[in-house]
Amino acid sequence: MRISRLPEAQATIACHTAGFTPQDMQNVRKAYLEATIC
Repeated sequence: MRISRLPEAQATIACHTAGFTPQDMQNVRKAYLEATIC
């Protein structure tokens, strides 16, 4: 599954809607960056 490139604000809103915390958001961003570098 490929992660679509959502604008930062849209991704943040989606994460808050999903109930993610800022710490979760950092983990998601880190995993996202690692996935897109490969």
